[in-house]
Amino acid sequence: MDKLLAFGWITFILISCNSETEFTADNSTEIKSENSSFDEIYLDSILETDIGEGVSFSFQFDLDSSRHNLEGFKIYDKGELIQNITYEGYSFYEYDLIDWNFDGYKDISVLDNCGSGGCTYFIWNYFPKENRFKLNHELSDRLGLERDSVNQLIMFHYRAGYTEELWSIKKYKGDTLIPLSNRFRERWIDTLGNEWEKNTSRELKNDEWVVKVDSFITN
Repeated sequence: MDKLLAFGWITFILISCNSETEFTADNSTEIKSENSSFDEIYLDSILETDIGEGVSFSFQFDLDSSRHNLEGFKIYDKGELIQNITYEGYSFYEYDLIDWNFDGYKDISVLDNCGSGGCTYFIWNYFPKENRFKLNHELSDRLGLERDSVNQLIMFHYRAGYTEELWSIKKYKGDTLIPLSNRFRERWIDTLGNEWEKNTSRELKNDEWVVKVDSFITN
């Protein structure tokens, strides 16, 4: 009798475990399906948002069938199409609204590529007088672009592996990008096994470039 009762309890536990596993798997599949649908709906658009000074737009990004290449995008003002920009052939990682030129208005920012050497973006600045976005040729497709929001500086930071690294700092004055300073670092190993580093710095002072060169052994 005890053996029979024990066998019954083991059978009940096994059936319960199998039922619970099946139920959990079904629920996970449903949740995953819902999330996938959500991504499909919202991946290619930015809902109406304030880009600055009370100006609001919504954005529709047109992707190709692979959803890896940006063919262009549309800008809407309260549902009315005000600008249609075509820009084919560029892959992208993400897009966002960022005030790249620190004028108080967010710009359209498309992260095109990112690697060990730095990142490249395509940027369309907003011009309030024209109520239009225009491609920024100075910042777009430039490897190593970075933004210092605290000091309102634009930086280009480029790395070519271990041997070369470049920093270039600029600042917006109105619509003009003014160079402030740059530094170029070189590193190498000589025939004796010494590890060398050479820094060439240039800084704009009183409209003239001041150059400093410093080299030393690091090991």
